[in-house]
Amino acid sequence: MAKAWDTSEVASPAYILPEPNGVLSLGKERVRLTLGKKPITADADVLMRLVPSPRALLRIRLSDPADGLRALADEDSLVNVRFLAWKITVECLKARFDGSELTLIPTRDPLCLGSPKTRLKAVTFHLLNFPAVFSRNITSAKVKKATLRLDHLVLSGGGWRVVLSSLPTTRDHVKLIRNSGGYGFTHAGRIVREDGRTFAGQSVNDFLTALHLYLSFARGFWSSPNLAVGYTGRGKSTWTQWGAGQCSRWRSVRSWFDGRHGSLLAEAFPGFLRRRNQELWRAPIMKAIALYLASNTPHVDTGIVLTQTALELLSWVYVVKEQKLISAAGFNDLRSSDRLRLLCSSLGMPLSIPACLKEMAKAGKPKKWLDAMHAITEIRNSIVHPQHKRSGKYNDVLYEAWNLGLWYLELLLLRLFGHDGKYGNRLVQKYVGEVEDVPWATKAAGS
Repeated sequence: MAKAWDTSEVASPAYILPEPNGVLSLGKERVRLTLGKKPITADADVLMRLVPSPRALLRIRLSDPADGLRALADEDSLVNVRFLAWKITVECLKARFDGSELTLIPTRDPLCLGSPKTRLKAVTFHLLNFPAVFSRNITSAKVKKATLRLDHLVLSGGGWRVVLSSLPTTRDHVKLIRNSGGYGFTHAGRIVREDGRTFAGQSVNDFLTALHLYLSFARGFWSSPNLAVGYTGRGKSTWTQWGAGQCSRWRSVRSWFDGRHGSLLAEAFPGFLRRRNQELWRAPIMKAIALYLASNTPHVDTGIVLTQTALELLSWVYVVKEQKLISAAGFNDLRSSDRLRLLCSSLGMPLSIPACLKEMAKAGKPKKWLDAMHAITEIRNSIVHPQHKRSGKYNDVLYEAWNLGLWYLELLLLRLFGHDGKYGNRLVQKYVGEVEDVPWATKAAGS
């Protein structure tokens, strides 16, 4: 059983965070590079820009402007930069030369500095573009004359413990980027081992990758934990990451997670981590969630196609590879709709078209759709096959079919993660805070 949260676990930023779409200073580094065959040692300002997309930058002020001209004259657009304190060489793209200042962009993102074997006691990270989350773990902060509520959510799984803390600026930043778009820091996080032991930089790097995937699945678009800083037991910073990895601009989307019920994030996390850490499921989970995020956009027709791809992938791994309910040859002989039926029926998912989808329900009778799987696959086929007999005839139901496919994908992933609690039903949810039981929990209660 995970230990109870206490106020000593509040996560605080490692940097002074900027306003949304601003620029963050990560400090200075002494670097060595070669420009036009001339070796140069200089100080580099390390920055994190947020627009047009989050990236780490190096700005190097050159004492001799001719060095910058030589850099631009060099046909090679890349340059190797040696970070003297970290004893690491990084490939960078020459982005800009303005007078005496050269701007470089590391080609790796995120960029990890520090030995993968470094022993750490805790890691602080920062989260971009995550919504305000309500929790039972609360502290307060006084800003000017106002007392602000700060919520702290605990995620535990696989021996790891994460505290995700809102900031005094969270609600203001969310409001700003909701109105203007772009990117903003919304939360700080803290990672430790449940047993309090130290851990290697390499292991937390893998865990951050998993956390990135999970938080993005909850958010409905790519939302990245970034700018991680690792500390020893004595509080010394010996490991760090620069850059943000894959992160989407803020937009209004639906997903299974409802920020008014922050506990949902904690409830589904252990099962996600167990599945993701299984050799059989590691790559398929990553691919299925990536397809889900690519589908959860305004491009409805593309989303329908990508969603079915993800559903068939899950069916293959679960039905054939894990449960061995059918042979590979037998699976390949099935129609797409039968593959999806087999997956859904095996995992306790309803097959009928929900009554709330009125356009699909109305269209289903003359089309003689047997169930939702029949409808989803036929609509998808009409999109990808120009000569399909129904091509262009489903325009009135495309939105509902897209939403239905995503609903199935969200729920099937939650089912695979062993989540038996509540979720936000994208098909019927009208306001923030409206959640209901997952279908298999309702079915079990009624049996």
